[in-house]
Amino acid sequence: MARGASACTAARDGARHCFCAELAICNCLHIRLSKTIVINGFRYGVIFMLPSRLRLAAALLVPAAALLLSSGYWWSQSLAHQKLLDTARQAAEHRAIQLASAVAQQTDTLLQMVDVTLQTLGNEYVDEEFSGFLRSVSYARASFPAVAEMQVSINNAQGQMVYSSVGLNHTISVADREYFRFHQRTARSGLFVGEPLLARTTGTWLIPISRPMFDKRGFAGVITIGIAPAYLLQRWHELQLLPRDVVYVIRRDGSYLARSLSLSQAMTEREPDEVPHPGRSGRRQGLLERDSDFDAVHRLIGWQKLGTGDMAAAVGLDLDAVMSPVESYITQSRLRSVAINILLLLICVLITWLIMRLQRHRAMLQAIYDVLPVGVVVTDPQGHIVDCNQMSEQLLGLERKVQLSSDLSRFEGRLYHADGSRMSAAELPGMRALLGGELVHHEEVGFIHPAQKAMCWLSISAIPCSDAGYGVVIAFIDITHSRNHRQAVEHIAFHDALTGLPNRRLLSDRLNQALSRTARQPGRLVVCFLDLDGFKPVNDKHGHDAGDALLMEIAKRLQKVVRTGDTVARLGGDEFVVVLNGLGSAQEMDDVLERIAAAVATPVELGASQTAQVTASIGVAMHPEDGDDADTLLRYADQAMYRAKQSGQCICHFRREGRESVVW
Repeated sequence: MARGASACTAARDGARHCFCAELAICNCLHIRLSKTIVINGFRYGVIFMLPSRLRLAAALLVPAAALLLSSGYWWSQSLAHQKLLDTARQAAEHRAIQLASAVAQQTDTLLQMVDVTLQTLGNEYVDEEFSGFLRSVSYARASFPAVAEMQVSINNAQGQMVYSSVGLNHTISVADREYFRFHQRTARSGLFVGEPLLARTTGTWLIPISRPMFDKRGFAGVITIGIAPAYLLQRWHELQLLPRDVVYVIRRDGSYLARSLSLSQAMTEREPDEVPHPGRSGRRQGLLERDSDFDAVHRLIGWQKLGTGDMAAAVGLDLDAVMSPVESYITQSRLRSVAINILLLLICVLITWLIMRLQRHRAMLQAIYDVLPVGVVVTDPQGHIVDCNQMSEQLLGLERKVQLSSDLSRFEGRLYHADGSRMSAAELPGMRALLGGELVHHEEVGFIHPAQKAMCWLSISAIPCSDAGYGVVIAFIDITHSRNHRQAVEHIAFHDALTGLPNRRLLSDRLNQALSRTARQPGRLVVCFLDLDGFKPVNDKHGHDAGDALLMEIAKRLQKVVRTGDTVARLGGDEFVVVLNGLGSAQEMDDVLERIAAAVATPVELGASQTAQVTASIGVAMHPEDGDDADTLLRYADQAMYRAKQSGQCICHFRREGRESVVW
């Protein structure tokens, strides 16, 4: 359970880190794209403002430059096409490696799970705990889906099968099987994955995964788990593959464990020794390009060695299917290039064509600028807003004409830091980029939307554009939902799910903060460890739902009787901790403890005319008498609570003073 919880936490933290990284990358790409579109859009717009003499001069220069432009254009297109082919090839290689790594990780995980099962079953069988062994076999088989056709078998040192999970109708010997000979020959502990074979018990294809068993006399036999190759195929269905793409796992000797295409043929054949394949390579991962012996399809194969055993996982991508769209695009592009070169030679229509092309390009840039999923605002060097897109109107709740009549100072006092404090003019991201040349990337900023009348959160980036004659380009996206989700996750991580009280992690943080304050402020810090007396009978008599209701009511009462600034936390079960800050006297402490004990001891209505009553055993540790750090105080308070528990119900034990008192 602990490993599962830590794995969940790691997965959640990893997901959060991945989300933050993707947000940063998208934000950076959006703002750079916005900057390019804005600047190029204004440049193209200037061309249409040239005087007629300059346009005539440009028309007269076209015949002389037509041939040079045609040649240069064709050469640049050829380079671009080659780069496109290289990029497509690199993308296919990268995808093949990534998919192979994913398949290898899946297969490694499966083998590790089977290995743990083998060790557990083998130990139970050797230790002659046969009833526990049979229960473990049933549990192991139930943990696999039906398509796995999982079988468990035990073979003695002579190769005779003495147990099979599918039953034994006659004597079966596996002394000739590869996996048995391997373990008998090596006589050392270790996992072995054999080539697929037809099970002699059921007649179905299985992948034998085995481990040797040892007793005091040495080699005692082999325990084997058989998994159907079809189970691996089912796990690969989530990969997004084309119809002729193939996934397989291959051993060093060239035999296939599973193959997504031509499975039955792959079970009976193996790669010849003279043919290179992933399982035979000495490297951990790599690429291979070859024609398949099964269907003659030319594939790019990415492979990754497995961490368990001398095997490799491979993904073969159909190169024709991968490159066909790119080659089709290049063919179309070359046809367009021919048409453009012909048009370049037609001087009479060249100027008209150029103007139309520029107009289309400018319209495309404007369209992209308006549909960007990110708000964009552009200013001049003085900070006046000179342009904005449609998304900025939605995110800011300000019409375009309102924004264009404003400058960045309009937002002074309207934006908020992450802690809720207002931003001054100098702290605005746009002003920092404009006046200080600072590159601002995905900074979280609060903003009260005029229409929604609620706080929205934006991720703002700003890039100075003084080299292009402008002030700054500001891009922003709405992160309100993701920020709220992150805060909800943090609340779950630091609070008890049942009562909503701080959990152990938040309690430790609060206690450390209280210890820091005691060094600056007068008063005594007291840690009270509470354990409910009589809680288990309530659970046994009324059920766990009633017990949960009682715990929630006790939590509410404790929060009401303590003072502002004190902390009430639940550690789990029926244990609570109360941290009392700045107590002025022993009498004040006793008063608070009496209120706590009385609040706990007051009967709780459970519904349907049922009530329950519990009391509290309280252990008290004081700072600085009992300790100077949080762990010590909690430990001593816990010890004092157990002494109070031993003395009777509703007893308060003071650790340093060694005295006890009935507090209610």
